[in-house]
Amino acid sequence: MAKHFRVISCAACMSMLLSAPVRAQSDVTIEVGGGFARASSDLEGGNDTDLDGVFGIFGARMPNGVVFRASASITKRDESQTADVGFGPQVFKLTDQIRRLAVSLGFIFRRAATFRPFVHGGVAYVYVDEDVNDFQVVDDSSTALSVGGGFEAGIRRHAFYFDVSLERGHEVDANFGLSGSKFDHQEIDVGYLYRF
Repeated sequence: MAKHFRVISCAACMSMLLSAPVRAQSDVTIEVGGGFARASSDLEGGNDTDLDGVFGIFGARMPNGVVFRASASITKRDESQTADVGFGPQVFKLTDQIRRLAVSLGFIFRRAATFRPFVHGGVAYVYVDEDVNDFQVVDDSSTALSVGGGFEAGIRRHAFYFDVSLERGHEVDANFGLSGSKFDHQEIDVGYLYRF
């Protein structure tokens, strides 16, 4: 399943680039932005982890609608859970942090309109740090293909930015010989984008 996902992602990116009209590249637009990020990691065993944080984005947009973007985010979850491990109920403090860096190539539709949808595909790197009662259980990183889409809404240089990115097949190892985890990752970014 993961292999088919990768093939479809690559094919979508290539068809996007090949179908874009070719124009003079003298009007490249630089864009920066940031805002709030909401991440969800779906573990292979069925558990989901929701994390909140912030993201930042930098991009270069060509006149034909092709856009290159690099984004970075930090999302975190702090919560307590009670479990009976044989000595009566015990409270466990769980802290998860995911640092994500993604690069993508995409295409923006309706570039002259106020509402501009876009699609993208690329690669995402995540670093996972998980602590239980301030004891580090996971300290590892993973890379996976990423696909997504969203929209910009605004006029001239200012725009509201909404993006959903999906990644399948991340895998991290746990410390001290504990079993690692395989997970799919989704991130929703909502914020502001400024074009120079």
